[in-house]
Amino acid sequence: MSEIHQFLTGYFFWISFAVFLAGLIVQSAAFFQAEREQNHLFFKRFDTLILIRPVIKWFLKPSSGNGFINLILVLFRLSLFIVPVFLLSHNIMWMEFFNWKLPSFENIIFDTMTIIVVVCSIVLFFYNFAKGDKKRALLLILVFGSFLTGLLAHHQIAGEYEFMLLAHILTSELLLIFSPFAMTRVSLKISAGG
Repeated sequence: MSEIHQFLTGYFFWISFAVFLAGLIVQSAAFFQAEREQNHLFFKRFDTLILIRPVIKWFLKPSSGNGFINLILVLFRLSLFIVPVFLLSHNIMWMEFFNWKLPSFENIIFDTMTIIVVVCSIVLFFYNFAKGDKKRALLLILVFGSFLTGLLAHHQIAGEYEFMLLAHILTSELLLIFSPFAMTRVSLKISAGG
């Protein structure tokens, strides 16, 4: 298993990270193109608030038209961002790979947020599947798998630790690869308020 672990945390990590960055650049370019078509003021006078506003709106003001789903989306998105970035074990990885680290919080906070992501991903899976959005539904399976296996590996609850850790790393890296491509120009326009 150590060869698989080395591959997943070595070459495959860098490949997935490179694909994630490339996809993020492509999606950002599509976002700015859509923003330029809708909001010419942004390009005449560069304003950081104009740049950040759609991101804040995406996090805190989802527009599903359903109050319950909006609440689920806010909890899901905040937890989905905070856990991977600020978890202590991930910070150790950031230090090894990039030579920087961020602050971490108590494990109980991350356990709670991880459970929130797992439960919300189940709800959102069925919601997106019922709406016919198969691409996002499949992405939610990766989110579910990544967070559940991470929780199980961290607490060594089910199965062999090494297997759970490898499953967590693999699903997380697949999530990195596919997540930028789950957003289309249409969803970017909607996120931007258009």
